[in-house]
Amino acid sequence: VVGTSDMSPDMYSTKFIDAPFIHALNVPKQHASQRRAVHFACRNDRVLLWCVAEDKPLHKDHTCLTDDMVLARKKSWLTRHDQQTGGITGFLPLVKGMPIRLTKTVQRHLDKRLFKNNRGKLHGWQLHSVDRERLRNNTSQGMVLQYLPDKLYIEMPNATWTVHAELGPGIIAIEPEIEQWALDRAWKVLVKRRGFCMAPDLSGTAHSFVGATLKAAIIDCDNWEQEPNHDTQLSGYMCLSRAEEIEGICIVKRS
Repeated sequence: VVGTSDMSPDMYSTKFIDAPFIHALNVPKQHASQRRAVHFACRNDRVLLWCVAEDKPLHKDHTCLTDDMVLARKKSWLTRHDQQTGGITGFLPLVKGMPIRLTKTVQRHLDKRLFKNNRGKLHGWQLHSVDRERLRNNTSQGMVLQYLPDKLYIEMPNATWTVHAELGPGIIAIEPEIEQWALDRAWKVLVKRRGFCMAPDLSGTAHSFVGATLKAAIIDCDNWEQEPNHDTQLSGYMCLSRAEEIEGICIVKRS
């Protein structure tokens, strides 16, 4: 940890407990986001719902397969990060109060300035009737939803507009969107995905935090032994310059 020696461990844990993990690459970012969402739910004693995106293959190489074969491939597709799948992550953890980040500009709400990488909090949700009943009878802290929620309600900080009078200013309903993404670089093997263009804002790439000023940040500048190049130097600078003070930087190294 980079900081002054007179800060106690308790002060560090308080400072960094909800600080975002910033990494140069998308795969570690997504893994960290999902793990930290689980910790966020446990720490705040709140239920964790897993929202699973819906994929429909469009290419003949997949549409001619049996249901079992397609299902096996769909499971592997769900593990891809949102930058590969049109901004819709395969497994989206939902916890009330959890910080969220938009992965795509919401075109239908441009007047509300809901742009890509804007940050807010998950205020709540409107579940499918089947999942509402399942949640009512659920006794564990986590549950995988059988259907996509009808709506997710997000709260945008410092917003003055009001869409839902009963919810107050800055809270808006986001509905599932449909995006196409490709399994190949030539964009010929396409998949249609339905889900939500948002992700937990508990982790992110260096580029997604450009311009942000944070109280604290947990950063990974990659392995010490790796030979630096222009891209890694730029990424490292973006990571290290996000916190207001040096005491707000925690450097971690992957094992």
